[in-house]
Amino acid sequence: MTERRLPRTQARRDIVAWAPKIRPGGVIAGHAFETRVESGTEDWQTMMNNCEHDLVNNAHYGVIRAVQECFDSFEVEAGVWWTRKL
Repeated sequence: MTERRLPRTQARRDIVAWAPKIRPGGVIAGHAFETRVESGTEDWQTMMNNCEHDLVNNAHYGVIRAVQECFDSFEVEAGVWWTRKL
């Protein structure tokens, strides 16, 4: 589980570093994922402008953007994101 609340570049670096260590069928997960952000929305623009900051408007946009960039499919519940490695 990645645990740091960080700007996008650092959150993405953590995901990229840990993903190869996960065995097929294993889970990679993290927290600080308050909401999915859909492309073209006002929230998307806010995320794009603030993803290198830790916390903006009670959202960790860096983590959100990094997860959405790294994984096509993932689950979110109560601020925790996860995906299973195929």
